[in-house]
Amino acid sequence: MNKLSSSNEEIEMIKEVIQNFGENEINPIVSNIDDDSELPISILEKVSELGLYGMLGSSEFGGAETSFSTFIHGMQELTKYSPALSSLLIFHNVLSVQLINKFGTDSQKSNLLTELTTGKKIGTAVLGDDGSFINVDNIRTEATEEGDYYSISGTKSFVLNGALSDFFIILCNFGKDSGFVFVEKDNPDISFSKPISAIGLNGNELISISFYSCKVPKTNLIGKFEDTPDIIKVAQETIWLGISAISIGIMQSALDQAIKYSNERKQFSKPISKFEAIQHKIAGMALDIEAASAMLSNISKNKDNNLDVHIQAAMTKITSSEMAQRNTKFSLLIHGGYGYIKDFPVERFVRDAEAVKSLVDSNDDLRVLIAKHLTS
Repeated sequence: MNKLSSSNEEIEMIKEVIQNFGENEINPIVSNIDDDSELPISILEKVSELGLYGMLGSSEFGGAETSFSTFIHGMQELTKYSPALSSLLIFHNVLSVQLINKFGTDSQKSNLLTELTTGKKIGTAVLGDDGSFINVDNIRTEATEEGDYYSISGTKSFVLNGALSDFFIILCNFGKDSGFVFVEKDNPDISFSKPISAIGLNGNELISISFYSCKVPKTNLIGKFEDTPDIIKVAQETIWLGISAISIGIMQSALDQAIKYSNERKQFSKPISKFEAIQHKIAGMALDIEAASAMLSNISKNKDNNLDVHIQAAMTKITSSEMAQRNTKFSLLIHGGYGYIKDFPVERFVRDAEAVKSLVDSNDDLRVLIAKHLTS
């Protein structure tokens, strides 16, 4: 995939690529992904062919070098077909490709980025020990110097992309400083929990990772210690915006299914879409999608223009995830009893929306962050 910017033409191009992929490759097996909690190898290989693993990567190392706005529009579109796959690509691009591209050394870029942008390796990052991205002040995962190595001890829980990743960028306490190092999955001094199946996003399970005096070369340090606040901020705001894209994609799927069902289901010899109560719910869903999409699009463009979007990103995550939770339940209500049956996809939309709302950081914690910013 060649370098892309965020013009409307290029956004529409990436959306068309993803629509074709979704309709032809994902839709026929989407229920299998949910039932088996596994993304098929054939799908992951197709993702590589399309260049989606490297959307935020430098073209020098095989990446598409898209703008963040183009990336977000693409992931929002992909979510309509598979939230599990879009979450994989968001976490991978935002938490490994982007961070190494922005903060990695030349050696790290040349050694890692080509494998990451082609999907030969999957990566992720872990900030808080509890899996959160906002609780980073009391990190108990410690790194101590031992000659040319750091020795890492501690546990990171609820790791995004954990079961699928080949390496992990982790935030550690170095004593006076905190910083990020990357650790390969095959390091003998780490162990993994069994994959943790959540209520939704089946196919992209979380794991916990324990480090037992795990030795990594000092050259695995990402950036310098003074870069740590910037790395944290970039990871936070971009993962919040990525989660927003997933939430909006789920909402759109729920609306599409509600419209389809309400046009087909008849009562009193006419489609239920003709009843005012149903129309109000459908219109309300569409209004929420339009508002959340505009909010996300505007903030993503601001990020491309190097504006500070940290608090706006938190606001967008809260808004979109709570709208998704509400509107998937509206879609379920429109389906009546059929909404609770697995033969209809709407129950999956409800589960996925619940899972996304809880990802990374609670909305209550983000509300505190916003309030502190506004009252400081």
